[in-house]
Amino acid sequence: MTGAPREGMARAVHRYARPGTVFVLWCSHARREDVPRFRFAGVSKMHSMPEPGEEETLFGREFTIERLDSPEHTACFVMTKK
Repeated sequence: MTGAPREGMARAVHRYARPGTVFVLWCSHARREDVPRFRFAGVSKMHSMPEPGEEETLFGREFTIERLDSPEHTACFVMTKK
């Protein structure tokens, strides 16, 4: 999911979340230049993924964001609506 669809997903989360709502986002997460162009297993440029900092752009204004430990090129964010 990129561009408008990703922003639409974020708008839906904002619309339905109330103060105290906890939202978990587990996703591929890397700078595109840090992953291979193609691979059969694991993250590659063929995958759509948020890049570092995009979680803040999409959710930081209204959510407290905590990042949990996760494998390379993935992220697990636990976000609580302020």
